[in-house]
Amino acid sequence: MPDFINSIAMKRIAAILPLLFLTFGSLTAQILDPVKVTHSLKVISETEVELQVTAIMEEGWHIYSVKPNEESFVVYTEFNIPKSDNYKLIGGINEPKPIKEYDPNFEETLEFHENTVTFTQRIKVLTSSDFKVTGEFVYQSCNDRTCLTP
Repeated sequence: MPDFINSIAMKRIAAILPLLFLTFGSLTAQILDPVKVTHSLKVISETEVELQVTAIMEEGWHIYSVKPNEESFVVYTEFNIPKSDNYKLIGGINEPKPIKEYDPNFEETLEFHENTVTFTQRIKVLTSSDFKVTGEFVYQSCNDRTCLTP
């Protein structure tokens, strides 16, 4: 699991962001890794930043939306960011409009992203001290034949 750190100085406020990305793989003759994940931090104001996580998928692969279908067996994309006295999450995860399509393998209509997608999460800074935001970005990658297991 890669550990990324991104820091930004905002006058006296420095936000350091390590993200631990969970990726899913299968142990076969060859380890598949069809999704590359990067992240960045965009300063909105002195008291607000936006976490941006971009997933770049190989052709034929997709990851699911952040909108879970409670009756489905697929693993929907999520951010797991713990609470802190240093910051507060503003709203939920934002995503571009997903593709909505019937999947004959699951026999249900699913929402997913292909090619490249950027998810965002706004964060309100509540301190002038340095702090860290840690968390996990969880997703499941699938193609038309298989899904990589968690």
